[in-house]
Amino acid sequence: MNFGQKVRDARKKLGLNQSELAELVGTTRRTVNSYENGRTRPKSLQGFEKLAGVLGVRVNWLLSVDERLSGDGAGDGRAPVEAGELLDMANALFTCGQYSEEYKDGVMRAIQEIYWDSRKRPGGGEG
Repeated sequence: MNFGQKVRDARKKLGLNQSELAELVGTTRRTVNSYENGRTRPKSLQGFEKLAGVLGVRVNWLLSVDERLSGDGAGDGRAPVEAGELLDMANALFTCGQYSEEYKDGVMRAIQEIYWDSRKRPGGGEG
């Protein structure tokens, strides 16, 4: 599921139309429509945080391009990603030059958040 599909699905689960979501996020209906159609994304980490907060989802879920990377726990039936594959994906993201430094910093913070959250789960700490 891509970013636009995630925004659309989360918005619909809340029973909001695009105008209502736009008002809550502090943007326009046209911008929300553009998010959902994959033409744009928030321009800042704060924009992602605001959108995620209103939708009741995590920033890392919105940022992930692969469902295997955005699970909320182990054993959820999703295929695991090998560390090398994850590193290759991160390398491509950070070196392609398509994203701002602030965006890449947000991705890195989201990755760290996932790691630290996983340590809090049973069996997630050092054994």
